[in-house]
Amino acid sequence: MVYFAQNTNWKKLGKKKMCKLLFALDFEHFNQTGRFVTGIAYYAYDHGPYPRDEFNSISDNNSPEDVSKFLAIFPRSNYYDNDVEGYLIKAKDKVKFNKKIFTPREIEIMARLAEMWKDSSGEMIEQWSHGKNKPWDIVWNIEKRKYQIIDYTYAITEDSPLTKEEAEAMLKEEREFEAVFTH
Repeated sequence: MVYFAQNTNWKKLGKKKMCKLLFALDFEHFNQTGRFVTGIAYYAYDHGPYPRDEFNSISDNNSPEDVSKFLAIFPRSNYYDNDVEGYLIKAKDKVKFNKKIFTPREIEIMARLAEMWKDSSGEMIEQWSHGKNKPWDIVWNIEKRKYQIIDYTYAITEDSPLTKEEAEAMLKEEREFEAVFTH
């Protein structure tokens, strides 16, 4: 989140845009490697992929410490002086992005996404995330599983170096690893 907050136009970086950037990062990386970056669970919501478990708790005066330590979250209406709903996200002044915790591939994907969507609104990225046969579209429109988890294996495309079966096996292994080391 810090990388995107520091490398996109903060005046257009709300929760919706941040959600879509994280989703694009995770799913593009998964398509290339069979591994996600954040491990966030994304759900198919009306406005696209939504990391419900992480983002429902983010607001201007009640964000989790791991978010509020690095990012300022404030109502759009404070900035725009009108009744625009939602929040803007800005990296705090002395916060530094820690590139040591990311691989070169992850940083390359983040850089490309930040550049591509730098001045775009959340609504513009929402249109992209709703594209035909993209993961959100499959869950929301084709499978009719509204508000359900979007499986990472839906990121696998015909140009992926992995088959869907290989990706499923890698995802299963990753989840088993997490289960052992997070409890």
